[in-house]
Amino acid sequence: MADQPVAMLAAEIRNDDVQMRLKAIKRISTIALALGPEKTRTDLLKFMKEIVYDEDEILLKLAEELSCFIPLVGGPNYAHTLLELLEVLVAIEETVVRDKAVEVLNKIAEVLPKDKLDEYLALIRRLSIGEWFTARVSVAAMFATVYKRFSVPIQDELRTLYKSLIDDDTPMVRRAAAAQYKHFAESIVTNSYPNTEIEQVAITDGLSMLKMIIHDDQDSVRLQTLKPLATMLELTIKKNLQTSTQALFDFYVKLAEDQSWRVRREVASTFGGLPAKFVKANPEHNLLHIFLQLLKDPEAEVRIRISENIGDYCNQINESSRRTVVLDTIFPVVKNYMQDACEQVKANFADNLVHIAKIVGKETSLNEIMPIALVLVKDDLSDVRQNIIKNLQGYDEVIGIEPLLTTVLPVIIELAKDAKPPKWRVRMTIIEIFPVLAEQLGKEVFNDKLTDIVLQCMNDNVCAIRDATCVAIMKISKKFGPEWLRVQVIAKLTDLSTNGCYLKRITALKLIAQLVTMKDSKVTAIVLPILNQLANDSVPNVKFNVALVYKKLQGQIPSAEKSEVKKNLESLAGDNDSDVKFYANEAKAVLGY
Repeated sequence: MADQPVAMLAAEIRNDDVQMRLKAIKRISTIALALGPEKTRTDLLKFMKEIVYDEDEILLKLAEELSCFIPLVGGPNYAHTLLELLEVLVAIEETVVRDKAVEVLNKIAEVLPKDKLDEYLALIRRLSIGEWFTARVSVAAMFATVYKRFSVPIQDELRTLYKSLIDDDTPMVRRAAAAQYKHFAESIVTNSYPNTEIEQVAITDGLSMLKMIIHDDQDSVRLQTLKPLATMLELTIKKNLQTSTQALFDFYVKLAEDQSWRVRREVASTFGGLPAKFVKANPEHNLLHIFLQLLKDPEAEVRIRISENIGDYCNQINESSRRTVVLDTIFPVVKNYMQDACEQVKANFADNLVHIAKIVGKETSLNEIMPIALVLVKDDLSDVRQNIIKNLQGYDEVIGIEPLLTTVLPVIIELAKDAKPPKWRVRMTIIEIFPVLAEQLGKEVFNDKLTDIVLQCMNDNVCAIRDATCVAIMKISKKFGPEWLRVQVIAKLTDLSTNGCYLKRITALKLIAQLVTMKDSKVTAIVLPILNQLANDSVPNVKFNVALVYKKLQGQIPSAEKSEVKKNLESLAGDNDSDVKFYANEAKAVLGY
């Protein structure tokens, strides 16, 4: 009887229909559970070896099923019985099948008893010299998991085998070994060795492998270097291995000067944090010359990455010399980005300019930084303008509000009034900083300079602008209080609520919906009469939005207004429109009517 499930599975697997075979594979775990561990090992695994040349889709599902097979074959003591089947799968041409099979092998490596590790080692040896490059590609991901489980002589052999992968004739193998080296390097450095001499030999081996990757003639291989380098640097710093850290520093400098712009781009992307780690390990590890070199790189892709990290790198410079270095050395180079041919470089510079301002201080910012900011805030590129505008609070912290009022604010007002559709994202950015400006300017100056502009944005042709304005007004009302709302906004809200265009009336409802989230009884008292009036609107879209706002008023409705709200909801619940009815009944349930 035990053979019957396998026979039935065999019949289904041999079906010409791929979907039928796929369904059969999905039941393998269930069949294994029914057979029991012994029959699974002797019968089911034997049969599964016969189907490893099926469609890729079938093989992928088979590999996925094998991920839960360790208990089904009898637990860790028998996990080695899966190795032969998986050895075939990790050499399959399809990448996703191989990756899944390697994942299962790594699970097995973690639980195999010590007396079975030799079989796993034998597998690694065979795959490392496999005839097909696919086997050698797969095995690169198997070293890190099992390295710490072996004795020192075997660890030496594993490092030698990995070196052979890094030195393989096939670029795909070298690339895979380089990509997986981050994990293997971590295993090498963090392993517990019997003594420091053996540890030093292992780490030296690890550095030599990294050096081989860095000197590879394929830039696709060298591209994989930064992650293992960062991993090894962090670990060698923890262990205070000065010689190793110096070697890593030299590797980093070489990569920064690589002939391939793709490699230089990857180095540039690490300037947000990696240089600081080098300096932490040794204050003499100064990468300023490399930073300047990358800033001037002829390739736009490199400049894009390095320009993203201008502020971060400047803040990593030693505080005692930071201002001088930034002002005398870095700023003269980066200010040329104002005319950079690459739009993203210019946008990144605009975003990072505020960091330079914070470093150089008020006087220099007024004389050197603000003139550049004024040019950039008028730039034709919206991203450049947005990146200046969104950092106004940072400039305020450096130079104060008065200079901003006389320099940048007039330009912002001009941009906010520009209703041309292509510039709506700029207006959006400006609207989002209105609450910040309210905080900085105070009620009197804000009313004088910006309140009318904020209210005018309620009429914008772009829906997203109108919605953002509603949120901004709510935030400003929190700052200035209900009286500001009553004096400055209520007239505009009333005008919108009675406008002949139903979209304007919905905008009024969106503003009320934002305001009632403040849960301020005074604010609710101000807007509730307008909401009650809109409950009698003739347009269903307006009416169900009224019901949605009523729903938010739980616990906020004044006693004197409860009867009218209830009457309005009863009327809406009897409306001919199904959506109006639905939302009105929801609101009634929430309010307890």
